[in-house]
Amino acid sequence: MGVGGWSIFAIGKPYAGREFGSRKAMLRFWIHALQARYLFRYRRYANADWRRVERLVFVCAGNICRSPYGEYVAKKMGQDAISFGLTTRGDDPANERASTVAMSRGLDLLHHRSRSSCDVEFSSADLLICMEVEQARRLEARSDLNNAQIVLLGMFCDKSIPHIPDPYAKSEAYFRRCFDWIEAGTESICSTLTATVRR
Repeated sequence: MGVGGWSIFAIGKPYAGREFGSRKAMLRFWIHALQARYLFRYRRYANADWRRVERLVFVCAGNICRSPYGEYVAKKMGQDAISFGLTTRGDDPANERASTVAMSRGLDLLHHRSRSSCDVEFSSADLLICMEVEQARRLEARSDLNNAQIVLLGMFCDKSIPHIPDPYAKSEAYFRRCFDWIEAGTESICSTLTATVRR
C-alpha cells in the first residue's frame, strides 16, 4: 500500500536519517500525504485554468530556499516567474546552502534578494505556487490577490506531495531532496503551460 507511490511501510526508515531531515518534518509530510491519498484533500490545489496563467509566482516562508529555486527553474524553462516569502523581512540573499546546491544544478541564486508579498502586485493572470498547505490557506484568506489562482507545487510531482518541507538549516542532502521535488513539480507545471499555449 502506498501514498502516491510512496510506501507507507517505509515511513520510519528513510526519514530517520540525516539525509531526509527531522522526524517532525517526516510526520508533517506523511500527515498531508495520507490526507491527500485517503481523504482526497487538496485536490483543488492540483487544478488550474491554464489558459489564464501568464506568470508563475512561487511562495514559501522566507523566500531564501524553496521559492527562489522554483522561480529560477521556471525562468530557465522560459516562463515568466517571480517569488516571495510570507514571513520574510525582504532583501535577504538566498541561503548559502541553497545557492551551493542550485549552482551544482546549473542555477545561479547569488543575485537573488528576498521579497515579501508587499513587493508583489497580483493579478488574475498569476498562478501562486505554494510549498505547504498552510501557505495556500493563508493566501486564500487574503483579499488582495485579484483572483489569482493558488496551487500546491508538490501536487504536480509524479508522486503527489502536498507538503514540500523547508530545508533551511538542514543538510545538503536534505536540500537536494527538496530541490528534486521542486524541480519535478515546476517542470510539470511549465510543460503543461507550454502545451496549453500550443493548442
